[in-house]
Parts: sequence; C-alpha cells; structure tokens
Amino acid sequence: MSTKSHWIPKRYRGEKGPRNVVQALLAVTFHSCILLLLLSGCHDRAVLLYEYVGKRIVDLQHTEVPDAYRGRGIAKHLAKAALDFVVEEDLRAHLTCWYIQKYVKENPLPQYLEHLQP
Repeated sequence: MSTKSHWIPKRYRGEKGPRNVVQALLAVTFHSCILLLLLSGCHDRAVLLYEYVGKRIVDLQHTEVPDAYRGRGIAKHLAKAALDFVVEEDLRAHLTCWYIQKYVKENPLPQYLEHLQP
C-alpha cells in the first residue's frame, strides 16, 4: 500500500503548467480516507471518500462536489483520479459509490475492469 499523501496522475506529471481549467483543479491529495480535489482560487474542495477494506482492496464509497461546481465534470475527474490510483498502485477496488459505478460503465477501460473487486 502506498504511503503517499500527495499523488498526481501520470498524465499530469512533469507539466510546466495546466492546459485547461480542469487540469488546474487536479491537485489531488490523499488523506487517510479522503481524496481531495482542491478547486483553484477558493477554499472549496471536492471529495471522494474511500476505505481500505483488505490488504490491497479499497472501497470507493462516495463523491461530493460543492454546489457551485456541480455539472462541470469535477466528479468525473475524482472518479478517474481514484481509479488511476487503484491501477497504478495495483490495488483492487470495490465500488460502493453510484457515481463511480456509472463512470466505469461509461468508461469500461480494461485497466479499470481488471482491478474491480467482484
């Protein structure tokens, strides 16, 4: 299990600056059971709650985006960041969160599907 507190998806590493607003928002911080997406220019945070339920199994439980940011694809970026983390750390994911279940259904990438806990 990773002990990292900050994690940036591979596709954003080494960038000089953000290509767009959404990329600027992706400052992802993992705390014990919360993935935080810091929203630029304010104190608001979008969160994804998760819990390790086994040695290498993480339960992705719930996403929450502040009202002012809803409908902008923020939850989609939380879901992608969480699933990329699962893949990169070679974990298994149990999807309790309905939104992440929907995201996987709409984005059935093999690397995600092979890391899902039945």
